Amino acid sequence: MENHDWLKGLKRSDLLKEFSHEIKTVNGFNNLWSHQLVCLVLLFAFDRFMLHLDMGGGKTLISLFSVLDRKVAGQNPKAIVFVPYISSVDTWIEECKKHTPDLRLVPLLGTTVENLRKLEEKDGDVFVICYASSVAMLSEKHPKKK
Repeated sequence: MENHDWLKGLKRSDLLKEFSHEIKTVNGFNNLWSHQLVCLVLLFAFDRFMLHLDMGGGKTLISLFSVLDRKVAGQNPKAIVFVPYISSVDTWIEECKKHTPDLRLVPLLGTTVENLRKLEEKDGDVFVICYASSVAMLSEKHPKKK
């Protein structure tokens, strides 16, 4: 397994060189901590990469800026965020709007059929669902498309 610890030793100015001008001008980008910038560099360099950060380590902002970077690059990013409780869905969306207002955030608060329809039809960047609803969506039988 490849070790990426060397990235932790880079200066902030060197890390910032790795990002496009567009993402650096997004409100709040310059407030990211150095370890968050390292995480973003890794996420941009690899198709798949798992981040292990402690609670309060800034995973949400890393994820949001990762999706936003792809959006400003002209891609059509899609992400699903799983939150612990249905009451957390709207709270999570409201908090995210403060940091990344340019992302289209879609709550998945309906029935399985309604949520599936939103996933297929809504033009969102980030879909937010609670764990229990996602389990229900995976365990219920769904009508087949014609």
